[in-house]
Amino acid sequence: MRQPDLILFNKIKKGNKEALEYLFVKYYSSLCNFVNHLIADPESAEEIVSDVFFLIWNDRKKLNVHTNTKSYLFTIARNKALLHIKKRPFLAENIDSALNTEDFNNPETHLLFNELNTYYQRAYEALPHQCQLIFKMHKIDGLKYVQIAKILEISIKTVENQMGKALKLIREAIEIYQLEKH
Repeated sequence: MRQPDLILFNKIKKGNKEALEYLFVKYYSSLCNFVNHLIADPESAEEIVSDVFFLIWNDRKKLNVHTNTKSYLFTIARNKALLHIKKRPFLAENIDSALNTEDFNNPETHLLFNELNTYYQRAYEALPHQCQLIFKMHKIDGLKYVQIAKILEISIKTVENQMGKALKLIREAIEIYQLEKH
């Protein structure tokens, strides 16, 4: 039986598990596709969407949905996806792959890599918050400017400006490192 989403939310608020299951079945795959589009990680997308429904059930008594329930679900999913992106380990994958190359067996190369990575990490951490987030989303997570603009609800031009600023500041920090070494 098809029920309007607002009625389902009211039933969930009263502790009706079947209403939650119905809502889950109705939106699960579209939410997974949406979140996967944002984070490019299907397994994590499924976990995030499951967390959305877990959150709804746990906070059911506080639910206060009056209009567009679909928008409500997608907003929660988007916010959880953003949190997931912020919590990803910064350079772990890049460092692991670099450590496994044959050139890295040389102690001098290893030392230089660690020093350069330290400068790079400091430069990244010194970036203003939004600049840092946009840089990470693009360079580390591989998202396109359009995706970043949509996730952060800002213009593509702002994303471009923030990336330009981040690259300039990081480039300047790396140049200081190179000048100190030569």
